Amino acid sequence: MVPLVSYSFVGFILSISALPLYIATPSIYAELGQTIFVTGMMLMIIRLVDAFTDPIFGSLIDRTGGHRFLRWLNPSLIILASSVFFLFNPPEFLSNNSLFIFFWFFLFTLIVSISNGIANIAYQSWAFAWSSHTETRNKLISGREVFVLIGLIVSSVLIALESFGLLSVIIFLSSIIAVIWLRLIKTVSIDTAFSTKGNKRNFSFLSFESKRMKLFLVLCFFNTFANSIPALLFVFFFSDALLLEKSEGGILLSAYFLSAAISIPLWRKTISKIGNKQTWLTALALSIGFFITVLFLEEGQFFPFLFICVITGVALGGELISAPAVLNDLIPPNRNETSVASTYFGIWSLVNKIAIALASGFCLPLLGIMGYDPNLVTETGQSSLMFMYAGAPCVIKLVCMILLGYFIKKANV
Repeated sequence: MVPLVSYSFVGFILSISALPLYIATPSIYAELGQTIFVTGMMLMIIRLVDAFTDPIFGSLIDRTGGHRFLRWLNPSLIILASSVFFLFNPPEFLSNNSLFIFFWFFLFTLIVSISNGIANIAYQSWAFAWSSHTETRNKLISGREVFVLIGLIVSSVLIALESFGLLSVIIFLSSIIAVIWLRLIKTVSIDTAFSTKGNKRNFSFLSFESKRMKLFLVLCFFNTFANSIPALLFVFFFSDALLLEKSEGGILLSAYFLSAAISIPLWRKTISKIGNKQTWLTALALSIGFFITVLFLEEGQFFPFLFICVITGVALGGELISAPAVLNDLIPPNRNETSVASTYFGIWSLVNKIAIALASGFCLPLLGIMGYDPNLVTETGQSSLMFMYAGAPCVIKLVCMILLGYFIKKANV
């Protein structure tokens, strides 16, 4: 139990530091005089740069000798926590020079993104190398995602309260605790099949011989893209479409992530009964079935939307643990391939981050073309916001279901 909790706790740090990066930083730096447009464009560029470095660092982790995961995870956690503190607490003198603001934001956002990416790759691939038993891996994934969701809940509350200083302190202290805990479990036995000796094998996305792996990555791209749209538009939706208060928005977001966290044990049992791919399909169907009803909400309907957030949060829990479980099954269980597990997770992270970056770069401009202006909300703008927030993700997730059905068919051949 102690190794499981120690491992899973890292997920709390990675999630609590990731959410504010895209939700909180625009408002923090807007107070210093940086426009939302400049912040948004920099976030997209940094996300793309970060995405393409993930496979590189994944390959470097695989080539590292000894306990390669901890050798990368521990320092990246400390760097992440330190850079988050500087990013969320910019000195006041920066407001006197817009160029200083720009470089301060760019530098620490880039460090936060890259260090978070390195930590995530080492962290997720460690679960694969921990054991050759599927049940053990699923326990690690489930525990990890529970702490990830707890981090998102805490982060959501502190963002709503605008307690960015407290948030950065929690991240820094949690990172120190995590490093200590991880050193205590570094001697946990790893199956002999998963050697930690450096591997010099060259590897790239083009070397993937498995069509199923490529199909899986395409599927992940669309799934992440679909989930990124409502995440990006949530603040605009509850305030401009439903005309709800900020406090109500915080409750909705917390309920969403809390429901996902609570549902993890249920989804883990579902995986053990029907398999990870069928579980993923079930979660997608549940998400579409309830999220599409958002299109029928009217102004001020807090409780109906709260119910939808709870159910779709449950669906999110299934999506979160199913995808990495499927990836674990796709990596061949032999010495050569497990020695490049971090590269596989790096490629997977690359695909997900590209999806998030593209959603950020295209969603808001397209919404503006469709008539939505947050400074002057019209009936046309509200309708466009409703469709983009709920309709578009449901259509994309329907495509995911079709691709996943084809993926399952191929797996059964």
